[in-house]
Amino acid sequence: MIRLMRRRAPALVLAALAAVPLSACAVANAAPRSAADDWAQIQQILAGIQGRASAPISNVTTPKFTSGMLLGNGDVGVVVGGSNNTSQKFYFGKGDFWGTAWNSGHSTLVTAILSLGNLTVSAAQTSPNPGPAYKMTQDLALAEVRSTVQLGGATVSMRSYTADSDNTFVTELSSPAGSPTVTLNVALALPGPDSHTTYPTTVAGSGGTIVATRHNNLKGSSDFQSAAAIAVRPVGVGFASTKTSGSTVTGTFTLSGGKTVELATVFRSDARQGGGGPSAATLAGRATSAVNAMTTADVTNLRDGHRAFWKNFWLQSFIQTGDATMNAYWYGSLYAMGSASRPGKVLAGMNGPWVLSDFTQFPRYWYNYNVQAPFYGVASANHPELLLPYNVQQKAEQQWQINWTAANGGYKGEMWQRTMGPFEQYFPTPAPARLRGSKNPRWTDQKSNGMFAAIPSLWYYDYTQDQNFLKTQLYPNLRAVDDFYRDYLTVSGSRLVVARSSAHEASDDLNPNLDIGFIRRVETALITLSQRLGVDQNLVPVWQGTLSKLAAFPTATVGGKTVYTMAENINGSTSTADTFHPGDQPINMEGGVFPGENIFKGGDPTQVQVALNTLQAMNSWGITSGQNKNNGFPKEFPIAARVGWPAADLMSKFDAAIRAQWRSTNLTVAQSGGGIETCGSIEAVDSMLMSSVSGTIRVFQDADWPAGRDAAFTRLRAKGAFVVSAAQTGGKVSPLTLTSTAGGTVKILNPWKSGTVGVTTAGGTAVPFTNSGGTISFATTAGTTYTVTSTTAAK
Repeated sequence: MIRLMRRRAPALVLAALAAVPLSACAVANAAPRSAADDWAQIQQILAGIQGRASAPISNVTTPKFTSGMLLGNGDVGVVVGGSNNTSQKFYFGKGDFWGTAWNSGHSTLVTAILSLGNLTVSAAQTSPNPGPAYKMTQDLALAEVRSTVQLGGATVSMRSYTADSDNTFVTELSSPAGSPTVTLNVALALPGPDSHTTYPTTVAGSGGTIVATRHNNLKGSSDFQSAAAIAVRPVGVGFASTKTSGSTVTGTFTLSGGKTVELATVFRSDARQGGGGPSAATLAGRATSAVNAMTTADVTNLRDGHRAFWKNFWLQSFIQTGDATMNAYWYGSLYAMGSASRPGKVLAGMNGPWVLSDFTQFPRYWYNYNVQAPFYGVASANHPELLLPYNVQQKAEQQWQINWTAANGGYKGEMWQRTMGPFEQYFPTPAPARLRGSKNPRWTDQKSNGMFAAIPSLWYYDYTQDQNFLKTQLYPNLRAVDDFYRDYLTVSGSRLVVARSSAHEASDDLNPNLDIGFIRRVETALITLSQRLGVDQNLVPVWQGTLSKLAAFPTATVGGKTVYTMAENINGSTSTADTFHPGDQPINMEGGVFPGENIFKGGDPTQVQVALNTLQAMNSWGITSGQNKNNGFPKEFPIAARVGWPAADLMSKFDAAIRAQWRSTNLTVAQSGGGIETCGSIEAVDSMLMSSVSGTIRVFQDADWPAGRDAAFTRLRAKGAFVVSAAQTGGKVSPLTLTSTAGGTVKILNPWKSGTVGVTTAGGTAVPFTNSGGTISFATTAGTTYTVTSTTAAK
């Protein structure tokens, strides 16, 4: 929960969205659709959702998140932009290139992801009239950036993308037939010397290739050491000449009219604990060999593989909300997450792999919300694979955090530090630490961090039902969180309370909503999961006892209505002036509603009403001054959707918040509190269309979608590992298509309030089901697709 001063965001214009008829969406009432049908539908949607610029993008280089256009393969990140209209610049970051960087505000070196410099393409000749020619497009369907820049006397088109099968970045440069031949300069620049520390750097050019290397500034035998090499070459021809100056190496080649030159940039790196890794010369040799051997056929294969990857990515799920703003946000955010997070890669930090300089404002992981928030909606959007890097970091860190809790706090189990980097992924697991001699409840402030850290991994299991993951990682993780909380809780009268924790950072509070909600979440989950695994049955009564005695969610009366507060008291004060902040980010419902998932539409109606009262009294909708516009965007809208805020009004408020801080150049939402965390409101859209938090799937109006708004979704994912498609037309819901990926019983709140319900397999075989109390329930088999319909379903 990083709290910042509000930054005034410039007004930006949304890209127009091509109108796409909802009848074209893949829903169960139509004939079976092929992947080709779906892909045509997706291309039609994405054709109208593109980042655009007709002049050099402002605020590309910033200590916060860039407005530049984004490319990435989960490891290499490229920001496309520049400060003038006579060149094109590409900024490089890499997911495993971390060290420490100077924080001028605190006058110290801090853990940070580091820059790998930039590449600039310019002309040796003067460009006579560059303004009218300049334009840039970020294409989501093809995951590429296309630029047009007047370089010398030629108007040069560039098509840029990051390969997905190799750490290679490609820019294809061409000019129309009849254009004059121009001499182009390609400058590969690494950051210059730092006065506070040393990052060993080399640059060189030979044999038609330019190459640079950089090592982080950590050199000890137990330190995390990372090094990278970058080699650049026009494929098949090489640079005609090269030269070096300081930390920059430049190559020159000619581009003839009507011709295409493929400029390939290859990255090779190493990350490990201590020394013993390849030398700078070795890494440079590897990158140089790879780029020198590359042919036009190789580039074609990389491009075809890249397009196939993204085609498959988009086919996993797609939506049509009929709302240009909401569509643009959902697809732009999902693109950013698909570019930033990939299985087998290092967990993305606050700004993903997009690094403009060695020190950004938030250069590492913050586990009191920020690193979790980008992942809020990826599982429900049917991309649980994007959570895999998070799970790896979570597992690598666990024993370190258990030891930190024991040695510094004197408590059993696992509570997490607020901030860190990925270093422990590369270190051996430490031996368990001994408890300190006495307990120290104020060794840190926010005691909610441990369970906050575990929540995305819990979602991964909820949405995939991966039993091996449950047994080997999730369950031990939750047990460690539980061990801490049960050791930390104290008795106050008949209650178990959380004393001396903290709602916001650096406070000293009683019963923060976060802690109360997270304890309820972990104990409830452990009761269910222990029974599923057949372990720890002796602890079930203990967990039930904890839940029965645990303090209630803190509340107060505001405007004559009961509302949720941040904590029972804040620094000893029970005044609502201290415990309830209208216009703030809604941390007073994070533990209760989301991501805590204890309060939801279809659950306890009294708690739901208090949540609605709280939203009304808070009036935190991302457009007014205050923290709601800083860290609030990924919080307030999923919370509102989960408790059923009036749907049409929620859509209106959501649109307004997106527009207030929209980056039309890269299709993301800005906020002062962080970078890719604004992707977290993907969950707001998903939860409006379909909700499954209660264990029962609810679609459209039963979730939180306006009755008068036609919409469709294809292959969203519900808890229980069910993949669902449906549409709403004229207020009526189509038949549902549901694929069970793990088996088990599915429950669906009947979206047809009348008519005769039927369930069949995709092949037309009738399936036994019950329809009791408005809930349709039937047993499923893994890998089987079902159609659920009614005689009153939309046709």
